Amino acid sequence: MTINTARKIILLCTGFNLIAEYSARGLVGFFYQLLPVWLFLAYFTFFHMILHVSSVTGGSDKAVLLSAMTLGLPYIFFSTGTAFFTSEIAGFLIITFTIMFFMWGLTQTWLPLSAGGHIFGWNVSEFRLSLRGWAVCIAYLILFMVFSFPGAIKAPLYLYAVSFGVILLFAYLTLREVNRSKNEFKSVGDNNIVNDDTIPKNPSMFIPVWFIITSGIGLISGTLIPLYFESLGTERLYYPTAFILMTFWTIVTGVLLLLDRKRVGAFRLPY
Repeated sequence: MTINTARKIILLCTGFNLIAEYSARGLVGFFYQLLPVWLFLAYFTFFHMILHVSSVTGGSDKAVLLSAMTLGLPYIFFSTGTAFFTSEIAGFLIITFTIMFFMWGLTQTWLPLSAGGHIFGWNVSEFRLSLRGWAVCIAYLILFMVFSFPGAIKAPLYLYAVSFGVILLFAYLTLREVNRSKNEFKSVGDNNIVNDDTIPKNPSMFIPVWFIITSGIGLISGTLIPLYFESLGTERLYYPTAFILMTFWTIVTGVLLLLDRKRVGAFRLPY
């Protein structure tokens, strides 16, 4: 049963992120050649890895957040190159942090994962990725980078060197936090397994409602902005106005999620 719950959550998260892609690319950009298939597989494998982390760490919001940021960095640097809108190091770091933290970490991972828990259930304790599963997911990430890199925004060589340094730093921080959270979760044992007694009787509806609102905003952005504002940028296949709008929305969403976490004490995720 928990495996079925995990699969439903993964599909929900994947669908939500496809809407996020559509929100900035529009109809023409989103359905460019076989892009929807490659994007589906990218997010599908991404959330297999993320849900594994959530499951083995007892839903640690910090471990999941760091994992999402780390796994999202290669896409930011080598798939779209959105971190390289500017060649200045300060601008590069600000853009990287904004996309990595507010987009990949909070809005595109925390929000749909938590919404999946509200909709389908919180218990995914039996879900695990095998070593072969991890190898397949990582291999697809690398393959996606290789094939999408020619269309990405390019940067000076020194920024690529900094990018690799950022990836290695966050990979180290992620592994350390995942191991710490995993050991802490194991030390608690069966007392920390999700059951009916650990689920709030009257859970807040903020997360599922905001999830629906964000999905709606994304669909509206991807549909209406191309019709009323600007023509499609054929080089990068996204609409700058839509991208700016959705970036602003993800920052607002991220702030609200952090405030909700502060109110509750921890951001609830499936495990």
